[in-house]
Amino acid sequence: MKTVPKVLIGILAFFGGIIVLLFVYGLFLGAKEATQKPSPQTAGEVQPAAPPEPSADPQAKVFDGMGFRMSYPADWVFEKPNGYTVVFSGAQGSPSYYATVNMQIIATTKAGGKHETADTLIADLREQIMTAQEPNVTDAADQSFTNTSGQLVSATGFAAAYTRDNEEFRQLQFASPSADGNSIYAYSYTAPKDFYEEYKPVAITMIQSLELIK
Repeated sequence: MKTVPKVLIGILAFFGGIIVLLFVYGLFLGAKEATQKPSPQTAGEVQPAAPPEPSADPQAKVFDGMGFRMSYPADWVFEKPNGYTVVFSGAQGSPSYYATVNMQIIATTKAGGKHETADTLIADLREQIMTAQEPNVTDAADQSFTNTSGQLVSATGFAAAYTRDNEEFRQLQFASPSADGNSIYAYSYTAPKDFYEEYKPVAITMIQSLELIK
């Protein structure tokens, strides 16, 4: 992989109420330095598994906020670029720095947002990926996790591959509704092609630890 500034890939952001995918280098919502964290997302087939407890791994940390709890590796860090987005990745200087996991809370039409359901959001994101260079989008196996009421929540999504500035990336995207129907939880994992398979198990373990609070 070529040495480039921290990559922001496929992070979901609101601009005038419209969700877009950002494929930019050295920018984090237009306010980050080139040395700051990249954004997430990538592709591949995923097999569902029983979600572990968020604190099951003694080596894991737990993020608790924004309406959800989720485990992440002890040697990873996170950033909150705004009140509805959190980005996880390895520490700067490590290979996992370029593997990013994003979680974003998106308002549904019920709460004044653009998308009525998680399915309509996923359909929109698939269309956006198809505007990238050399895109390839396939279905991904559904993932399941629980909310604090013990209810099983299903997340649908897709896997994607694309090229940006002659660099190949892979992305995995899922979305699921909140219990009250006011929000959609959008979860994505992105990495350069050379790192994608290595850190995909980490990303899958994280989503399987997800616990929705509302």
